[in-house]
Amino acid sequence: MKHIVAEVVLLSNGCCIPSYTCFSDEKLDEVVSRTLLDLISEIYPPGDSHILSEFSELLKAAQESTYISKNLALSDFCINDKFVDLLPPRAPIKGVHIYNGNTEDEADFSYEQVWAAIRHWVLFAHAIEEHGMSAMLGKKHNIALPS
Repeated sequence: MKHIVAEVVLLSNGCCIPSYTCFSDEKLDEVVSRTLLDLISEIYPPGDSHILSEFSELLKAAQESTYISKNLALSDFCINDKFVDLLPPRAPIKGVHIYNGNTEDEADFSYEQVWAAIRHWVLFAHAIEEHGMSAMLGKKHNIALPS
């Protein structure tokens, strides 16, 4: 079973940063971490929800089969070299395909998995806003990633 973990980590330079990672059988799942979780943490940096709103609207339209791509040759959404396809041929039926252009990792996810990761990260980001980054240091927020 895969688990996703949101936490604040301390860098060697003394700065605290939020981190979002996936573990499978206690081992880091780099592909899920570098695709889905990097995407989610980048579309919703704590305190800024407008990009998340835009992505959520696209995701909802795709899930409801009302989304129409303007150009099937291009990805439907992109941020910081994370490319998201919401429709076949690259995306699975009832899911999304995410490609990380920096690492060349790619993976498919169900809508349920994407929504679960979004909800989890948003709750974590709200906790950071409420308590502060340093107060969250060392507190891991875990959930199982739906299969």
